[in-house]
Amino acid sequence: MEPHLDRAAFDTAQDMSHFTDAERASYARFGYRYTGEAYTPHLTLGRTDEETALALARSGPGRTAVPRTWLFDRLSCYLMGEHGAHARTLAVRPLG
Repeated sequence: MEPHLDRAAFDTAQDMSHFTDAERASYARFGYRYTGEAYTPHLTLGRTDEETALALARSGPGRTAVPRTWLFDRLSCYLMGEHGAHARTLAVRPLG
C-alpha cells in the first residue's frame, strides 16, 4: 500500500502522547496508529479507481498471509473523522 499513501496528509502535529510506542511508529510509517495488540482484523470498504483496486487485489496474497477462513461476527458503521480515522461508532449489528 505504501505507493498509495498520501504522506503529506499525515497530521504530524496531533497529540500522540496517549499512543503506545508501536502506535507512534506505525503512524509515522503509515499514517495509521493501530498495529500489534491494538489491531483487530477487519475489512474496510472504500473507493478507488478500478485499475488500482484490481492491482491491489491481485498483489495482496504476496504482501501478507491471511487465514483461509474468516469469521465475520458483526457489521459496524462509523463516522469518518479527519483523514479517514474512526471518529464515532454509529451502529453495530451482530452477524450470524
